[in-house]
Amino acid sequence: MGSHLLFGTQQNQQLSAVTRTFSASGTLTLSNVLNIEYLIVAGGGGGGSRAITNASYGGGGGAGGFVTGSTINPVNGSYTITVGGGGAASTNGTNSSIAGTSINVSATGGGRGDGTGGAPAIGGSGGGGGTANATGAAGTSGQGNAGGNFVAGTNGGGGGGAGGTGGAPTGGVGKSSSISGAAVTYATGGAGAPTTGNVNGAAGAANTGNGGGGARRQNAAGTGGAGGSGIVIVKYLFAVS
Repeated sequence: MGSHLLFGTQQNQQLSAVTRTFSASGTLTLSNVLNIEYLIVAGGGGGGSRAITNASYGGGGGAGGFVTGSTINPVNGSYTITVGGGGAASTNGTNSSIAGTSINVSATGGGRGDGTGGAPAIGGSGGGGGTANATGAAGTSGQGNAGGNFVAGTNGGGGGGAGGTGGAPTGGVGKSSSISGAAVTYATGGAGAPTTGNVNGAAGAANTGNGGGGARRQNAAGTGGAGGSGIVIVKYLFAVS
């Protein structure tokens, strides 16, 4: 049997580590776990769509909330994992969470970008400003940042990201996590509408929590990009009997 010093207590037992990635909602069952780490990323907000008008700019969608943490000696049992979906064009992303006896943690969905769905919305990270509502929305403290502001005649505001405020038109930077065993960046804000052209917003990649891009239209309607769905990753250490 291996002898390990864990959290200041001598543990004369064999230990094993497991990493599980949830790309969709499911159930996590814990038994004799000594420590669990988690990454929770909510779904990104959709980029702003634009109606038929002269030189109309949509804001980028805010990234889904980015939350990390750990729990020592969680109670045995089943924990519900919810993976939030990305918001469609001009709609908010949905929350991701872990819910159970010892862990109840939620990440907030990203806010929509300014567009036909209304003003930019507060979220894990806030949506970017656009033609109708120039000021980007706030992010949630500890999870993300505010969306960028619309710059008249040039660019829509980018959505906020987990690592920084949105610009114009760039989305806020995301954050990197290595919990899966490799460094991956999550929760990047969607880009605001560009300066010229008839451009639909780009969609956020699945299981990144990235925001969708804002649309730019000149005398034609345009569609914002959907936000990327969220993800939950857990890594836990347990005693092997």
